[in-house]
Amino acid sequence: MDAEPFFSVEFRGRIPVLRISGDIDLASCDELRRQMRPYASDSAVGVILDLRQVSYIDSTGVRTVFEFAALLDDLCNELVVVVDDVQIARRIGVLAKLESVVPIEATLDRALARLGVPL
Repeated sequence: MDAEPFFSVEFRGRIPVLRISGDIDLASCDELRRQMRPYASDSAVGVILDLRQVSYIDSTGVRTVFEFAALLDDLCNELVVVVDDVQIARRIGVLAKLESVVPIEATLDRALARLGVPL
């Protein structure tokens, strides 16, 4: 695939919302790991990974999300992934397996509520 991933961060209180757009694949995963790692902290309540603008994700990208979830779990934090249903069904269907390990929400508000942030 060709869309270079873009990474940005917004804080909602103490919760970092990591937004990724573009392609998440073998070529981009090392850089994404490097960018996400600082937000795995025992001072955060949890982390939201917003993938609504991801156009493609391969098995390496899915593994990267699993690894980040495991890292947060080791710190007693939770990862919540935001992906809308259409995107799961049409573009990144491989994430269906992810829902058994990491909560997936369709909206940022639902993800924040899952982490106990008042809306």
